[in-house]
Amino acid sequence: MLGSGTVYGYAKVGPDGTITGGTVRGLTGGDDAARRTNDFNATFPAPSLPSYNAAAVTTISSSVTGTTTYGSGTGAVSQVINGKTYYVYVFTSGGNIDLHGNTHITTSGNVMFIMQGKSGTDAINITGNQGVIIPDGSSMEIYTDGNIKLAGNNTENTNASPSTMLIKGLNPTSQTITISGTADIKAIIDAPKA
Repeated sequence: MLGSGTVYGYAKVGPDGTITGGTVRGLTGGDDAARRTNDFNATFPAPSLPSYNAAAVTTISSSVTGTTTYGSGTGAVSQVINGKTYYVYVFTSGGNIDLHGNTHITTSGNVMFIMQGKSGTDAINITGNQGVIIPDGSSMEIYTDGNIKLAGNNTENTNASPSTMLIKGLNPTSQTITISGTADIKAIIDAPKA
C-alpha cells in the first residue's frame, strides 16, 4: 500500500500481492500502470540478524517518544560488524519508537536498531512532520519482527544510496510495513512476510 506516496522506478510484488494507492512513475510523466506488476518472482535468502557483540550494545527499555540522536557523540558504545563501525541499540519488550508531531530521531554514524519480540505490535509508529533524519555519511539499519508504520512527511535520508536506510522484516509468518500519507522514503526494505 503506497497511500499517497510516490515510487520513482518500479513497484513489483509477487502473484499474491497488490500495489494500491500512490504513484509509480519514471523521472517524467505521471502514474504508469506498466510500472506496477504482480509477477515478481525471485529467491532471496531469508533476512536475518547480523552477528553482533551483545555485550557492546545500548539497551532501550521504554518507548522513544521525543527528539533523540543515536550514534556517534551520544555516549553509546560502538562495535565493528563486518568491517564497519556501528552503534547498536537493542529494544527490549517495552521499547519501541512512537513519534508524533514535530519530533524526530537523527542518526550520527552507522546506527543499528534490533527490535525483536514485537510480533503483532508496532515496533515503529511515526506520524507527523519529521520522523527520521539520516544525514550524509550516516546510516540506519532496522531489524524487527514487529510492524512498522510511517505516515506523514517523515524521512529525510540525504545520502545518495537507498542502502543507507535498511529495514529487515524478520517475522517468519506475518508483519505489516505501511508507508502512507506524504511519506517519502529512500530505503531498502527486505521483509518477505510483510
